Amino acid sequence: MPVNADTRIGHRKRLREKYLLAGPDAFLDYEILELLLSYAMARRDVKPMAKQLMEKYRSLDKIIDAEVSDLASTPGIGENSAILIKLIRSLMVRYLGQRIKEEDFMEDSEAFCDYARTRLGEAPEENMLVFYLNARNMLIHTEIISRGGTDCVVVFPTEVAKHALLQSAKSVVMCHNHPSGIVSPSQQDNIVTREVRLALEPLKINLLDHLIVSKYGYHSYRFADRERPPAFRMLGPLGKEPDKL
Repeated sequence: MPVNADTRIGHRKRLREKYLLAGPDAFLDYEILELLLSYAMARRDVKPMAKQLMEKYRSLDKIIDAEVSDLASTPGIGENSAILIKLIRSLMVRYLGQRIKEEDFMEDSEAFCDYARTRLGEAPEENMLVFYLNARNMLIHTEIISRGGTDCVVVFPTEVAKHALLQSAKSVVMCHNHPSGIVSPSQQDNIVTREVRLALEPLKINLLDHLIVSKYGYHSYRFADRERPPAFRMLGPLGKEPDKL
């Protein structure tokens, strides 16, 4: 049975009132998606589209992580609605990026991990993200310095050191993603960590940590072993194999 304009307007009004009164926890996943889509498609019944997206992708995180072209190919969605959905992730990254600007990494490293997981979690290839910190371990700048394949990313330690100098950084935190979802460090990850630290040492710049992230979690070299932090245990002289983590 077709939904007339008055019924549709009344339904949308009730959704907005429900959100204002009870908040997002009162909504099923498809309902919160329906409310979002109602702002992109003012003259259509968007409930079937919201349910169709949930059926296709199975969860909200997979919807938000999908490519614009894939979302837009869903019947009834189109490019405008697909872009609106993708803006959610962009806003999340900006929001979490703003939050870590005034944080001491040593006191709230999880906030940095949350930012990195949100920024890199959906990437199909490995990316190396670097946080440049001041003497108080607070953020000066962050950037992706290298993009790789599905299972590796090439990092030049001298490039990390050069960029750290350009930012007048006193400390650096490296971070890269594992698209597989498994955040255990590889032997190559250990070697890169050691070589970057050695490149920074003569400049009196500290490598505070190397984070490995995915959509499902993260690994911190520094905090994996509180008694003997692996970020320092395994960073011996060049030519010596790193200890097994």
